[in-house]
Amino acid sequence: MSTSGKYKFSGLNEILGKREWALGYLTCLDFILAELIERFTDMDKEIGSKVATDYPNLQAHFKRFLELP
Repeated sequence: MSTSGKYKFSGLNEILGKREWALGYLTCLDFILAELIERFTDMDKEIGSKVATDYPNLQAHFKRFLELP
């Protein structure tokens, strides 16, 4: 992943460490973000990278998203 890509994930990881959802409340942005996290997590499993798994707050966001009723 490029340096700018890592920076963006780091920024998202930091934001999600302070808030439950990206904007502080559940929006369509969280649906898109959950899809992105899922795809990167699947990619990590397939090719052995650690793009999404290195960011615990992104993983926690995805877990919270999956637990929505």
